[in-house]
Amino acid sequence: MGQALGALNPSLYIVIILVVLGILAFFLIPSILGGKRTGTLPNTPLAVKPRPLMTDAERAFFHTLQNALGTHYEIFPQMPFSSLVSQTAKLPPRVWGIVQNSHADFVIAHPKYLGAVAVIELDDSSHEQVTTRTKDEIKNRICAEAKIPLLRFRVGEKWNANEIRLQVEQAINMTK
Repeated sequence: MGQALGALNPSLYIVIILVVLGILAFFLIPSILGGKRTGTLPNTPLAVKPRPLMTDAERAFFHTLQNALGTHYEIFPQMPFSSLVSQTAKLPPRVWGIVQNSHADFVIAHPKYLGAVAVIELDDSSHEQVTTRTKDEIKNRICAEAKIPLLRFRVGEKWNANEIRLQVEQAINMTK
């Protein structure tokens, strides 16, 4: 039998060694790199906790907005901007990145077909920063191009439900 193995072509030895090494690598590399395969969770507790959907100011505005609009419209807080628009042509990566990673504070939707009829942004002092202003300009332009009115209200202002209703209705009627 020793002669039979000796009679094998040397290149066959190389193939057998490579196959064995490949099989070993397939099974050993995941354990060497931490024993985690894609999609598996660690057996330790995950470092997460619940957080409020809205800030105190957003919650206060939300209740005023509910009083303003009643059952005439649906209000969806914290909607991803990417749920509101889709690309009809390739946007610059920076612009589409902001769309994908931003949310609208409030989306006003038609009560029957639930399409967005307006977006409301609640601006606090962070909206005076250059990076936030740039994001706001992109949100403004995206909404304008999609023909979805975007209204902005300031945190700290006294909000009046009747005035808000009039502003929302006026903005919606301008796009019809």
